[in-house]
Amino acid sequence: MKKCKRCNIAYHDAIRFCTNCGAELQAAAKPPKGPTREEVQALANDLKSRYVFSREVYFTGGGEKAEGKIKMASASYAALADGEIPILCVDTTVFGSADNGLLVTTRGIHIQEYLETYHFFPYASIKHIRLEGSKIAVQGVRARLTLSNSESRMLLSVLERIRQYIAAPHYGSTKEFADRLRSRYSFSSEVYFWGGGEKADKKINLATAAYAALASGELPLFCLDVTLFGAGDEGFLVTTNGVHVRGTSGSYRFVPYAKLEHLDLDDDVIVICGERVRPLFSKDETRRLLSLLQETRQYFLTLQKKSEEAKSEKVMQRPSASFPEEAHAKAHAPLIDLNQATENTLAELFFVNRILAKRIVAERGKNGGFRSIEDFVARMNVTKNTIAEIREKCCVNDLPLPAARGRERNVGRIIDF
Repeated sequence: MKKCKRCNIAYHDAIRFCTNCGAELQAAAKPPKGPTREEVQALANDLKSRYVFSREVYFTGGGEKAEGKIKMASASYAALADGEIPILCVDTTVFGSADNGLLVTTRGIHIQEYLETYHFFPYASIKHIRLEGSKIAVQGVRARLTLSNSESRMLLSVLERIRQYIAAPHYGSTKEFADRLRSRYSFSSEVYFWGGGEKADKKINLATAAYAALASGELPLFCLDVTLFGAGDEGFLVTTNGVHVRGTSGSYRFVPYAKLEHLDLDDDVIVICGERVRPLFSKDETRRLLSLLQETRQYFLTLQKKSEEAKSEKVMQRPSASFPEEAHAKAHAPLIDLNQATENTLAELFFVNRILAKRIVAERGKNGGFRSIEDFVARMNVTKNTIAEIREKCCVNDLPLPAARGRERNVGRIIDF
């Protein structure tokens, strides 16, 4: 929808100018996109079931104590914006007052360390979240934790999952797809699915840190770790965008699904567009892994195709004037003479409604025809925003010529006998 700021009237998106005053319409502010409270609660419940903390971390909907912690954090340092929904709170205070720590919401991460300046980081500005000793650092701003090392790493995984959830509008469908794959394909080792527990999340985080820097909105699905000691820095990471590969040669390569044409099995080695990765499990499991890669590739290629078809349908549904022939005819349409046009003709113009058309006709009858486009604009009080459109579609002709030196001009035809 569009809106005229002067008249406070709403119009359809296809209309460019207000029919009442002629002012150019402004696009109405769109409500901020984001997850609903039900979606946030579902995410919090999912995280709470996968990651169990002994203290400090409180999820929304986690009971009276958790809700109290979130309210205290909001009141003490994290003033929430309209539509901002809290997801979890990390209370780092000694006596549980929750006036220091982190509040994670649908907009970003609020951080308040003891005797330090308050910081807020929207998700779009967060490039890295990491552990530094006993502290968690978001964009270099540190907050002290009293969690154990394993729980601190779990908190890091939780924050990464939330950040990916907010960045990716297709989180729900992708998670369902990953869960379906995990239920259908089982492996003795090496293959780790997103959401498969603390160890799986750790493997995916290791792959991301070692070689697969994910783009904004890119979600991991599963990874293959072929290292002997579980370092996670060799293998591949499959995401919603494609496959990140670091093979036996040690070189890194990212292959989007549209270019993933060569996916083969050479004895016990998986070949991904020339990059060779050798799993450590049996040949049967290697063939199963190849099937998993092929199914994942086909799934996202189908999604991309549907997205392209939807865009094409939108283009085809545009008004017919967007086609070259009609646009050419429209551009060469005859100009409308503001001094001769009838009320009905004027009312069809983009910047004129029926009331203004009557005013134009009345003005012509009372004070004479318009001498120029500028004269029309001044007398009819037309806004500057519409002048270019007026010059494109209108003209001013057929004004009486001024009498020469006070003599009346002869009207009519001169016939010579």
